[in-house]
Amino acid sequence: MLTVWGLLSALVLTVLLEGIFALLWGVRSKRDLGLVALANCITNPLVNVLHGLGLLWSWPIRPVVLALEIAAVLAEWLCYRKTENAVRYPMLFSLCANAFSFCCGLVLQVLVF
Repeated sequence: MLTVWGLLSALVLTVLLEGIFALLWGVRSKRDLGLVALANCITNPLVNVLHGLGLLWSWPIRPVVLALEIAAVLAEWLCYRKTENAVRYPMLFSLCANAFSFCCGLVLQVLVF
């Protein structure tokens, strides 16, 4: 079920995880780390709301999740590539950062629920 708390906790966790990933990737400036956080603040709530609606409306969830994650990777890549030197290899970074946070989320779901 979609709740404000659920959306907010998913956003905070994603920003933290992808921020850590960005640091490991070599992103160091506050400006560039802020860009990573901002990109996630735009994509994460949309992905989670649409995912919640997919569950509510009984959509086939695996294709929906795949489509939403691909859309998030592409949207964040567009943010990173439009900003000079924000991150090296912006498409690879976007793909890896999203895969990292997605997998961490799966692990947390198994551990918590």
